[in-house]
Amino acid sequence: MTSSSPPRRIDRQRRARIIAGALTVIGEDGVEGLTHRKVARTAGVPLSAPSYYFDSIEDLLEAAMQDAADRDIAALRERFAGGAQAEELPALLAAHIAHGVRHDRTGMIITSELYVAALRRPGLREIADAWDETWMELLAPLVGRSAALAATMVTGGLAQRALFAEGALDMEELESVLCVALGLGPASARSCSAHRGGERDQAETTTSTSRSTERASRPSRVSSVPSRASVKPT
Repeated sequence: MTSSSPPRRIDRQRRARIIAGALTVIGEDGVEGLTHRKVARTAGVPLSAPSYYFDSIEDLLEAAMQDAADRDIAALRERFAGGAQAEELPALLAAHIAHGVRHDRTGMIITSELYVAALRRPGLREIADAWDETWMELLAPLVGRSAALAATMVTGGLAQRALFAEGALDMEELESVLCVALGLGPASARSCSAHRGGERDQAETTTSTSRSTERASRPSRVSSVPSRASVKPT
């Protein structure tokens, strides 16, 4: 007669702390620096706790990536909660990137670490694929699947670029690139961000009109010089 081992008692709060500890370690030391000892110390749990809740480091990595994916998707759903329109997506996705860079830079670094690790780890790759697929499911009803795929990939690339950059983010550039990726028209953020009320456009128009009036009031020193617009390559 064989005796079966009793089922494990799962303390969900402790498990969550271990996952949070693993994410912290990944943010500090990278995926390759993840160990049970570091996680236990960071999470404030006994050394044996990580291996009690997770059979291996791979299992812990997968739980950590799933947690990161769940939080990112929840944040994206919250941005779309008001019933976003297609023309609003460039501004919404640019804001999603900017929030991460400004308020959760470590979290974005962790995501990058996990995506790179997924290249060699099938378990992580499945989570990464599902993560991207959920993004596309949220975007596709507004712009179609091809544009949703393009926007998902471009958003990730822009987020990576933003991590490398120093100084303030160029929000207009982010929106312009996303506008093109989404197939919403010319490479101009203004053309697909009409929901902002046109205040920036109005200010630019006023400034442009003022400058044109000022130029018109000054005598031209060389009237025979052609404008750049009229000089076309042969």
